[in-house]
Amino acid sequence: MNDMLRIYAYRLNKVIALISDEYCRKLVEKTLKDTKLYIRLISAPHALTGNFNCICGLFAHMVLTLEEATATTLPCNIDLSILLTSIIMKEIGISLCFSGDGFQFRTTKKGKGIGTTNLSKQVLTEKASSITGFPDELKMKLTAIISNDFGNTHSPATQLISSLTTAVDKLHP
Repeated sequence: MNDMLRIYAYRLNKVIALISDEYCRKLVEKTLKDTKLYIRLISAPHALTGNFNCICGLFAHMVLTLEEATATTLPCNIDLSILLTSIIMKEIGISLCFSGDGFQFRTTKKGKGIGTTNLSKQVLTEKASSITGFPDELKMKLTAIISNDFGNTHSPATQLISSLTTAVDKLHP
């Protein structure tokens, strides 16, 4: 593991420690302990051009977005555990859209990642169902946030995630 990746992994663990909801933390831990998913996450670039266009770019961008979320005063109707878990699950879906052969994402004609939302929901469903007692209400909340397009959203949580992502892009050109 290179030094940069080690630093981001350490920082990610500090953020995960802030996830107070037992089921959200179990979901995140189970997802990140899946070797195939973790390798996809740390291998994918965040973008084809510009900032974070490198191996580990998606992982670095995710960690910075999570840190930005923890440093933000959240509206009272947004739970930090759900917010952090949603960001991680969404990024896992994005990593699965990465083609893996060079710096290319599988995209539609409009340039959107193929199946990002569905892949995120699929991983969420699979991992949540393997956790004994995982609440259906929590799964529905996470699915609702993941299902929204972060660039065009109406829910307060997804608007916040979109603004956090934009802030990270501006802070780290």
